[in-house]
Amino acid sequence: MAATFTNHIEFAVQNDDVLRVDADMLILKHAQSFYGVDQVVANMLEMEGITSLSEIAETLTQEDHLHIPQTSSLQAKTVLFVKTPSLSTFHYPDLRQFGIDAIKLTSKYSGNASHIATTLHGPGFGLDFAASFLAQIGGLLDGLAGLSIPTALKGISLVERNPEKSALMALLLKQRFMGEPYIRPSPTGVSQMIDINQLQAIRSNQDS
Repeated sequence: MAATFTNHIEFAVQNDDVLRVDADMLILKHAQSFYGVDQVVANMLEMEGITSLSEIAETLTQEDHLHIPQTSSLQAKTVLFVKTPSLSTFHYPDLRQFGIDAIKLTSKYSGNASHIATTLHGPGFGLDFAASFLAQIGGLLDGLAGLSIPTALKGISLVERNPEKSALMALLLKQRFMGEPYIRPSPTGVSQMIDINQLQAIRSNQDS
């Protein structure tokens, strides 16, 4: 008989425009300057009158993240910018740390969040696509394996607008989790369900 997952989180690759994704929190990197999606989002927040690019940039020179608690210009309810090293030094360990920080800061700012979304970082500035994806997934898993995760969290989406890239990410996700005892496919078959209790127990045994 298959195990029943009583405390689970759904990992999904979502083929969509991240600006239109309905999530409790949209989490983006800020690599010492604005690039890509984080610049688009920052511009939208500035047009909305919530903040400005200069205010975001100034805050992130002093802090390691910036939380925007409310926005009406995006489908996401809140936005989190996470500071990372500059693109010239940004590498796979930084992607993994980004994933860890995403979970940790969700707990800090949005403990009632049931769904968070982010995008894949790395390939746009020279890092390998598959290696970037696996590093970012690894960081999210590291964060979930910790004991202080958002109790309401039920879904994590990695959003990609390009259909071919999205399909590759979905395949990589399936391959990454194949055979893991804490994983089972979702009822729809397009995402993976993580048993948090089992993941944490396995990691605890590995660390002991």
